[in-house]
Amino acid sequence: MRLKSLSLIIAASLGFGCASAVRVSQDYDTQFSFADLQTYGWIQESGMARDEQGVRYPLIEQRIQDAVDRTLASKGYRKVNANDADFVVAFHAGTEDKLDVYSTYDYYGYGWRRGFATQTTNVRQYTEGTLLIDVIATSTRELVWRGVGSKSLSRDRDPEKVTQRINEAVADILAEFPPQPEAG
Repeated sequence: MRLKSLSLIIAASLGFGCASAVRVSQDYDTQFSFADLQTYGWIQESGMARDEQGVRYPLIEQRIQDAVDRTLASKGYRKVNANDADFVVAFHAGTEDKLDVYSTYDYYGYGWRRGFATQTTNVRQYTEGTLLIDVIATSTRELVWRGVGSKSLSRDRDPEKVTQRINEAVADILAEFPPQPEAG
């Protein structure tokens, strides 16, 4: 997947769209003890909210960071200086242009091989946004958890709606953090 800068999210859509749910996945170190984590900090310059010319988009970056802070606080984690934290958080965002091509067939007539068929091919171009949230253990300096959310993006530019969609996407991604030990 070719990830572009977060500026394309802003230019193409300004936030996750509302047509469909965020597709979420996670991966984590099964040997790591998440139960010991209590405090977190941010990796400096997290977010990669820059375009190809190096222009930053601090409003979107701040919305994502605020959403992560709220979600982690609701889970009982306390934000501290990154040097004093049990884990640090980073996020990365990007977009990918996609095509959805599908055909439909209509058959007219009676019986097998009698009559005719028409085929209609439809093409839809859209932009999919992806947000990755990484958790790095400060004790080992290793990635221990990654959550990924992807969704077709909306063109709505209303800052309140953008903030709401970012909050929902972050909550969906972090819903499985920390991973629960499997019963067995």
